[in-house]
Amino acid sequence: MNYITKTDYKTALTCTKKLWLNKNKDTKKTEITADQQMRIDEGYYFEKLVRTHKSFKGGVEANEFKKEDALKETINLLNTNNEIFYELSFAYKIKDITAFVRCDIIKKNKDGSLSLFEIKSSNKIKPEHKQDLAYQKWVVEKAGYTVKEASFITLNKEYIRTSKIVVSKLIKVTPANELIEQDKAEVYKNLNGIISKLMKQKTQPKVQFSVSKCGTCPFKNFCHKNINKDSIEKLSRISKGKRAELLSNKVKYIKDIPADFKLTDKQTIQRETAISNKPHI
Repeated sequence: MNYITKTDYKTALTCTKKLWLNKNKDTKKTEITADQQMRIDEGYYFEKLVRTHKSFKGGVEANEFKKEDALKETINLLNTNNEIFYELSFAYKIKDITAFVRCDIIKKNKDGSLSLFEIKSSNKIKPEHKQDLAYQKWVVEKAGYTVKEASFITLNKEYIRTSKIVVSKLIKVTPANELIEQDKAEVYKNLNGIISKLMKQKTQPKVQFSVSKCGTCPFKNFCHKNINKDSIEKLSRISKGKRAELLSNKVKYIKDIPADFKLTDKQTIQRETAISNKPHI
């Protein structure tokens, strides 16, 4: 079964090639860096802290790893008298793909509705966070449940630690039904369109971004292994617009960028270095 997790969904909206490579597993990823692992660990630590808050403590955690088993476990747990749950799973099938989510925290309300809480170890809500929560709310509702509220739990940037961490002051809960409404309205279109077609595609999609835009993607080296070191693809933080304009003018290399073409300071240094073939000091 072609499951599309919330991570898959966000990936497809950013780079379809990355999702295709993830699903087809035909190439090796690079190992995650120590810095990336540290951020992952920080996220887990923050999640554990959130679970100690009086509003979320004492919950029952779903433990099944396999998706089919996890879905059955969720149904069973929601039929108990417990109110707080961690890592419950929900799914909804659309043609040949199945949208699947695991929710950080679920609260079962007295009227039988559910409240979703998405934990982010960030002090602000980013666009990709909204896509994440919108996808969860859409899937849970399609699975047959009423979602009363979907909220973010983030770091409170106003909090200053003096000694022991005070979780009630450390976290900030932001109701987000209205905030994610537009993203939620686009979920079906994205699943039924871009993602559904991608799952049937036999060949790799083209690279969507320049080297500098691919950041810490585990497939970065694979996708860009044949790109010339002087290519405009290596121009720092090149925008889609600039990239398209340069290519339309048949400019493929940094050294060939016209002097009157608008560049950032860093991009200008790259151009000058490419022309002089000397390191910038």
